Amino acid sequence: MDKESLRKQLAEQMAGFSGEVVRYAAKPLPDRQPWKKKPTMLDEDYQRALADAEARKIEGEKDADD
Repeated sequence: MDKESLRKQLAEQMAGFSGEVVRYAAKPLPDRQPWKKKPTMLDEDYQRALADAEARKIEGEKDADD
């Protein structure tokens, strides 16, 4: 592509341009997700032990009610 073909192409584009203004909406900012820490093995073991203790407590309350 040489300069003359570029000038010709630009002239055609200018002839087709009516002076309209095109506005584009701004891109929305991405949602900020709260930072979440990946649970460690100790955290998982603690949660498991807590769930087991709660289950035993509930079973103990059921046995006491009977």
